[in-house]
Amino acid sequence: MPTSANDSIIPGFDDRKNDALDIILERDPAKPGLMRIHLSNRIDNYNAPYFQRSIEKVIFSGYRRLVFSCAALGYVSSTGVGAFINIMRTLKSQGGDMVFTCMQDRVRDVFDILGFAGYFTFCDDEKTIFASTEQVALPTTIFPLVFSCPSCSRRMKTGKPGKFACSSCTTRFVVLKDGRVKPLKNLV
Repeated sequence: MPTSANDSIIPGFDDRKNDALDIILERDPAKPGLMRIHLSNRIDNYNAPYFQRSIEKVIFSGYRRLVFSCAALGYVSSTGVGAFINIMRTLKSQGGDMVFTCMQDRVRDVFDILGFAGYFTFCDDEKTIFASTEQVALPTTIFPLVFSCPSCSRRMKTGKPGKFACSSCTTRFVVLKDGRVKPLKNLV
């Protein structure tokens, strides 16, 4: 089975799919720790948990600056806003941050109506946010690190980089100094 572009960035990212939501990951090697996430279609009551788990995989793979590109996102329910709130909390606990770009007015209205517009950062010009995000210093230390097993998504914590095995599925993986988690079979 060919590896998807998302799976080449975060192994196992596309193991589960949702027909109502498309997530495309884009990273820039010149900006470590920054992930641009393109969202299309909708985030509703049914797929919000899937969406949150997917983005947590990104966070626990070492990406602490998330830019959600929302030009093709046509709908977000209140449960979807709740998923974004949980993602923001997880990011903040890891020393990270997130921003929305190019959000449609009808989607932004949901955040406004629910009273959460002030909780998030919205930007219409992607060049501006990439410039400002690039200048924000990444945390000097990311340990202790909370992350998910690359195979079974069990949450784990480590105080340092190294080789580990999941206590649930026994998958062997390595936690790198920059906080990325990679299965040992994929290491060169």
